[in-house]
Amino acid sequence: MYLENSLAPGAFTADKLEILKRLSSQAAISLENALLYQTLEDKVEERTAQLSQANQAISALNQRLKTEKNRTRSELDILKQMEQLIRPKPADLAAITELDIAGFMEPADEVGGDYYDVLCTDGVVTLCIGYVTVQGLESSIFMVMTQAAIRTLQEVK
Repeated sequence: MYLENSLAPGAFTADKLEILKRLSSQAAISLENALLYQTLEDKVEERTAQLSQANQAISALNQRLKTEKNRTRSELDILKQMEQLIRPKPADLAAITELDIAGFMEPADEVGGDYYDVLCTDGVVTLCIGYVTVQGLESSIFMVMTQAAIRTLQEVK
């Protein structure tokens, strides 16, 4: 603020100067607050845009996760059915008249590679048992391959 009075000497007394200083200080504070408020609004707008982008990214990732989960669940269901299909059949076990054989295997929530089989060739009964410590798709496939190899060897004899 700039004030000048060259016509009346002593126009600005100490009291008037004090009032002008206070008014000037208040005006400066008001201008500074207005600038801070505008800066704050700009920052809030910028942060809101960033949060919106992050939310969109999270939503996209969540959708991918749901899709992957459904795909994995379908694969696990197929593998559970596959494990059920390669277990010894009750009729095969009943055909071994020399022994009373009972077996039970219930798949856990996660498909593994546990394996059992009962083979009978020329009156020789062979029990095959396999247990894996790492459950999963690879173990389950390995178990199927193991059974196929053992049954092939049995047929070749």
